[in-house]
Formats: sequence, C-alpha cells, structure tokens
Amino acid sequence: MNRIDKEIISEIDTLFVKSEERKNLVNERILNEIIKKNCDLKDISITELHVISCIGNEEEINGIKISEKIGMTRGGVSKVISSLIKKELITSYKDDVNKKKIFYKLTPLGEMINEIHNDKHEERNRKLINRVNKYTEQEKETILKFIKDIQNFLSE
Repeated sequence: MNRIDKEIISEIDTLFVKSEERKNLVNERILNEIIKKNCDLKDISITELHVISCIGNEEEINGIKISEKIGMTRGGVSKVISSLIKKELITSYKDDVNKKKIFYKLTPLGEMINEIHNDKHEERNRKLINRVNKYTEQEKETILKFIKDIQNFLSE
C-alpha cells in the first residue's frame, strides 16, 4: 500500500468517526429543541423521532411500511408506535375498506416535532450543497461514484 492509499483509508476512518459524532450532536440538538418547545414532553428517542418523520412524510402508512422504510423489525416498530401513542404524538386509524389495516398519522404535537426535524435536515442539506458546489460537475461525478462505491463496500 502506497502513501496516498494509506492516507485515503485514514481519512475514510476519520470521516466515519466524525460523521457519527456529528449525527449524535445534531440529533441531540433536535431533541433539545423539541423538548424546549414542549415542556410536557420529557423525552423522545432518536428512533421515535425517525418513526415520527416516517409517518409525517407519508400519506398513508402502516407498521409494515414503517418497518421497511427505517429498517427495523415489526416488533420494534410496534413498541415505538405504542410509546408514541402514549405520548400523544401519533394516532391510529383503520382502513375504511379493510378494517384489519391500521394506519398512523401525526397529532398536532407530532407535526410540530416533524417540522423541527425536517427543518434541521434542510439546514444540513443547504450546508452540504454549499460545500459540494465548490467542485466542478466532473469532480461531483467522481465524488458521487466514490460515495456509491463506499456504500456498496459497507453493504457487503
């Protein structure tokens, strides 16, 4: 392995660590902002936040669809759903035709939480786009190819 290969691997390792640290920091900020805006809400987990986002960003969604979208077991989703219903962040309703089908929707408080979550993601996306726009279209194509290669590597 030559010097540049070693440096690339080292930088990728650093990127993974910093990415995880950043994700945790951003999630903590989102949770703190949510809790600050609603004194009645004592806590909310990152998983609950992702389920809220999943429900808020879909027209009709059930537990199976949530499970598929966030890569969580149906049993795990069921536990999170129960917690969110108790916290009055979501409600359930049955399909008009097939009464066995249960769907979920956000309550007004759940909508507020989803809005905060989406705003933080939009803010992050704007910052990322500003970074990416420093590169030429050809460089962007190379970056995209590299990112996809790394994602495929991580999926192996």
